[in-house]
Amino acid sequence: MVRLFNGGRFTAAVLIGGVIWGLGLPAVSLGQTHQVPLTQLYQTDIRAMAMGNAYGPVARGEGALLYNPAGLAQFDADVKLEASLAAESGSIPFLQDTFALFGGPGVSSPTMVKYLTKYHGTIQDFRYQTFHSIVINLAKFYSGFGYATMTNKRYSLQFQDTVANGTVDPGDTLIWNETYLSAQFVGGALALWDGKLLMGATQKQISYEEKPTAVTYASLLASGSLSTTAVGTTYQTKPRDLGMLYRMEAFSSLRGMWSLTALNLGGATLTSPTGNLNSPLMVNTGLSFAPKFGPLELILAGEVEDILDAGRVWNPVLLKGFNRSLAQRTHYGAELGLFQTTTGNHIFSVRGGYNRGLPVYGAEINLFSVLRVAYVHFQDDWGYKGAPARTKTTALHVGIGFGF
Repeated sequence: MVRLFNGGRFTAAVLIGGVIWGLGLPAVSLGQTHQVPLTQLYQTDIRAMAMGNAYGPVARGEGALLYNPAGLAQFDADVKLEASLAAESGSIPFLQDTFALFGGPGVSSPTMVKYLTKYHGTIQDFRYQTFHSIVINLAKFYSGFGYATMTNKRYSLQFQDTVANGTVDPGDTLIWNETYLSAQFVGGALALWDGKLLMGATQKQISYEEKPTAVTYASLLASGSLSTTAVGTTYQTKPRDLGMLYRMEAFSSLRGMWSLTALNLGGATLTSPTGNLNSPLMVNTGLSFAPKFGPLELILAGEVEDILDAGRVWNPVLLKGFNRSLAQRTHYGAELGLFQTTTGNHIFSVRGGYNRGLPVYGAEINLFSVLRVAYVHFQDDWGYKGAPARTKTTALHVGIGFGF
């Protein structure tokens, strides 16, 4: 039993989901799709997002487990432990309005109509993520290893204009979707040719559950509360990744790197008792440059996602799949950092970039390589024809780690 609104009060499940992290996916049930953009389920590193997810040629430490396992071999500390919580909200005003509406002793019909009218035709997402990791660098043996576990939960509310006349009607529908992801990552990397070539691999184990349900506006107006029963479907898969980083000697003064990653080797099949979903092999390539100017480091990166153009996104209206355009598969990013730490971050960093042609930006403070606080304003292209142009989210990451 999932109770969103009960007795005029916003319950704990929505309160938790309202302040924390998510995945950047459209509010469409995965059960309706033929293919799943699997990387979007777990490639949620705050640093990477603030750089437009152009992270394959930059990845190091725990982020390498998500984007390019070869980066596990470029690490300065011998051991790094970190635990973090990330929080994301698509709309802070929506949170405020929802808490104000359902936080009192009751909800009147006129107040409910005003609320539904304001958000009619929109989709609101709220998510949270926990991430625990350990990365070990054995410099004497030119190798690195990492393990991480991730959990995140997403709540999506879609105020659907079912009658399709642009106004609030009793026959319109509020679609609620709760999703849960649990993933584990184990990876290793080797440095070859005096550290010029880095090669790595990651084994992932992913479990994904979704619980979609719906209620009409008429029911909301009549009761002033929402109580629904949702039966979830769980999908599982165990894909592998391969990654490469090559230090370009021609750009040694600029610390040039070329990356090539093969994500979900052979394609991944997400299985469930009720059916399977597929995710294709994704091959990405990119370049990065990281010149230093005293205590300042400037990182410039670009990456093309899915160079084989194998990934298709599903249009739930036309019931048809479409390939992303080249612009929708391109990522650019930059970071200006002050005083690099042994864990590969900086004491202070500002970041910006373009994710699928949409501007993103962020900043981070890293105190003594122990406390990390990072912020990002992120946008993503939903990808399918006829979809809204983009999603906008604001996320905050707080991590505590130790490097030694």
